[in-house]
Amino acid sequence: MFLMLHIAIAIATVAAAFYAAIAPTKARISTASIGLIATVVSGVSLMVISPHAIAHACVSGIVTIVAVIALKAVAIRRLAAQEI
Repeated sequence: MFLMLHIAIAIATVAAAFYAAIAPTKARISTASIGLIATVVSGVSLMVISPHAIAHACVSGIVTIVAVIALKAVAIRRLAAQEI
């Protein structure tokens, strides 16, 4: 059950970051940041609960974190370009 919650949080975070990159606002970027934190916290909690899945969790988690950070960077640049 906790794994499904973690996956839902991660998918929602990637979707929020993608939406922030397409139509950037400060609120959307903040939502993506909060989602990233929630994803990392739930992932660490999941690794503590079931340590046998660490290798898979680490690879998937790194990919998700890199994707969200890249999308946030795009959103921040696009927002900065709009404000000029």
